[in-house]
Amino acid sequence: MLMHTRARTLFFTIAMSSLLFAGFARAFSPRDALTYQAPDVPASRAKVVAAKANLFSNYVGVTANAGYERVQEDDTYLTTLHWGWDRIAVAQARAAVDDAQRGALHAHRDGCRQALLAHAGLWEEQATARAAELRFSVAQIKRTEVERKQALGALAAVDVDLAKLDEEDAALVVAQGRHGVAAAVLEAKRLGFAGDATSDTLHFRLPPADAATAPTYRASFWALKQAEARLTQAHWDLLPALSLNGQFMNKDRYLTSTLSTHGPGLDVSGQTLATGATFNPATSGTYISTFDKWQFVLSANVPLSLGAWTGARVSGQDARLAKVQLAQTKAQLAVQLPQALGDVETAEEGLRLARQRATLTAKRLEAVKTRVTSGAASQVDLLQMQANAADADAATARAWKSYVAAVGAYLELTDGNWEEAP
Repeated sequence: MLMHTRARTLFFTIAMSSLLFAGFARAFSPRDALTYQAPDVPASRAKVVAAKANLFSNYVGVTANAGYERVQEDDTYLTTLHWGWDRIAVAQARAAVDDAQRGALHAHRDGCRQALLAHAGLWEEQATARAAELRFSVAQIKRTEVERKQALGALAAVDVDLAKLDEEDAALVVAQGRHGVAAAVLEAKRLGFAGDATSDTLHFRLPPADAATAPTYRASFWALKQAEARLTQAHWDLLPALSLNGQFMNKDRYLTSTLSTHGPGLDVSGQTLATGATFNPATSGTYISTFDKWQFVLSANVPLSLGAWTGARVSGQDARLAKVQLAQTKAQLAVQLPQALGDVETAEEGLRLARQRATLTAKRLEAVKTRVTSGAASQVDLLQMQANAADADAATARAWKSYVAAVGAYLELTDGNWEEAP
């Protein structure tokens, strides 16, 4: 009694699942997957624009300020202009642009990979569920035949129980298959796709196996460039810091400019008073006469701090370490790239064989249909062959999934993008 109750429950689940998935009419193809745009793609591309603007700002190196202050009840207007070349900031900005560009490409590439895998997963689950339903039909027919023979006394009652158990097992597999389809449909829906997955595959173009384009190599490369920039600046810091300061003062204006070798940099500032006197910063709060005055000061600051020398040594070690890490990354890629390319070739060959097997299985199915028409084969033979064809279709979907995963791994390693080959 318990066995029949479980069977009825499974049959009800199968019937409801069939109604649930029968309404999909549109198709979900691999080319649809290639049009997918992940939600983080727009933000990633905007980050590239912002990083380029930051790099331009560091290249220009100009800042300007304007202000107003009141000194001893005199209104003072101040303006400053600064130009400086910060090689460390420029190196960091260049690395940030490269990182943002690679991040935007990764966002698009990974989104397409997810969509392609969703297509392959839905295709596999649908084919697997179809094979399970066909085998369930076979189990039903066999159970009916066993019951007929048992009624004639040709079989024992235990044979009927075993046939019913086989039918119940087949129903369970059908229910599991339908649950798999439901999960695959939800994954496709999450990405914005609907409909049954088509039994289509694509062949993708592979970029050259060049270590210089690999994200890991680019990250190590820019780490080296930043370390070299810090080392260059540390060497500059060991040199005497020369600066030339020029001042011009008259009754109501004060102008100063400074050119420095550290950076290098240039500062220009101007001060205008609203009264007829001019504040003289050299006399700490007193006013100069109305006579015009020019003043040039050349100064040198010699670094004597031990920290400057030890800092240069540390920067030198950092640069050497970054160079070693770059060489190690290149050596690792020399192993990883051929292996990843071999994985793609193996997966592509597996897909070709799966396609060929599915084609041959379809031909065998047509032959069985002909034999059924002539009476040389039974309905069970036809259902078994149809189930085998569905299995071959599921195997092709699994091979397609393996191919997509292998190509995705290779593209991730070479920083390439999905591109259909002609």
